[in-house]
Amino acid sequence: LLLPFQRKHEGLERDLAALEGRVEALNSEAAKLSAVHPVHAEAIAEKLEDVGNQWRQLQEKAADRKARLDESFLLQRFLADFRDLFNWVNEMKATIAADEVAKDVSGAEALLERHGEHRGEIDAREDSFQSCSDAGEELLTIGHPASDEIREKLTVLANEKRGLMSLWEERRFLYEQCIDLQLFYRDKEQADTWMAKQEAFLSNTDLGRSQGRMVGH
Repeated sequence: LLLPFQRKHEGLERDLAALEGRVEALNSEAAKLSAVHPVHAEAIAEKLEDVGNQWRQLQEKAADRKARLDESFLLQRFLADFRDLFNWVNEMKATIAADEVAKDVSGAEALLERHGEHRGEIDAREDSFQSCSDAGEELLTIGHPASDEIREKLTVLANEKRGLMSLWEERRFLYEQCIDLQLFYRDKEQADTWMAKQEAFLSNTDLGRSQGRMVGH
């Protein structure tokens, strides 16, 4: 949104740079005229002072306008980054919360691995969070008129990120417990199967009698 205004200001700065050369040339010409026409030196000096005052005012206004444009650009970029990060945090929360607890060991291991990938995505955004926070603090430092809104959004973003990390840690703990539980179930099932076989063997009351009878016949 600010790009057209910034381009216009860049054009203005180029015009001012060209005008500065003309002002300097005017000063040199005035000095020569004053030397040649000393009777008009005072009038020339007054004219020159008027030009100098106007020139300084132009420079001050241009500098002030550039500062305001820069502040507006910083604010718009901060707000855009805030929106992107806020939306991303909520999407990531939904993604993490959507994963269901696994019902077997392989599923539990795959779930924990996927959860680790989510952490990688979160860590990859750390620079973006820091950049957004730094931009907000910079705007507060220069006393931007929207400081109250900026401060509020910095607080919201910090809370959202903290909430995301808390959710991730809660799920990590849950998934690690899930793996332990599924391992227990698997080991118990294997033990049950083994014991059932042994029980079947021990329940056999034949103990070789049938074979003995066969031998006796």
